[in-house]
Amino acid sequence: FLSEELQVFVNAELVSASFQFIAIMIKGFTYILTNKNFTVVYVGATKDLKSRIDCHRNGNGAVLQKDNATNLIYFEEFDDFHNAFAREKQLKNWHNEWKWNLVKVSNPELKDLYLEL
Repeated sequence: FLSEELQVFVNAELVSASFQFIAIMIKGFTYILTNKNFTVVYVGATKDLKSRIDCHRNGNGAVLQKDNATNLIYFEEFDDFHNAFAREKQLKNWHNEWKWNLVKVSNPELKDLYLEL
C-alpha cells in the first residue's frame, strides 16, 4: 500500500493529467470574415464560433468597427483548439489573394455562412 502522502500525490497527478486531456479535447475554429463590399479579409480563431461571430456583429471584443467585417465566409473546425490558433497564425501570414482562393474553393458564391451555424 502507498503512504498517505504518496496517495495524495498520485491522485493529484491523475487529476492534473485528466484536466490536460480534457483541455486537448476542446474544439476550436479558424474563420475568415469580410465586409459587404468584400474589401476586407479578417482571420480569427475561437473556441466558440457562433458566439465569436455574434461579438463581431455586435461590435464587442477586438473588432475594428470601421472595417465592419461581419460576414462569415469561411471556417475550419479542429478537434483541438490549439490547432485552430496555429492555423490562424498561418493564415494571417498569407497574402490576401491566397486567402480569397482558399475561401472560394469551399464557398465560391461568398455567401454568409453564419446562418448555417
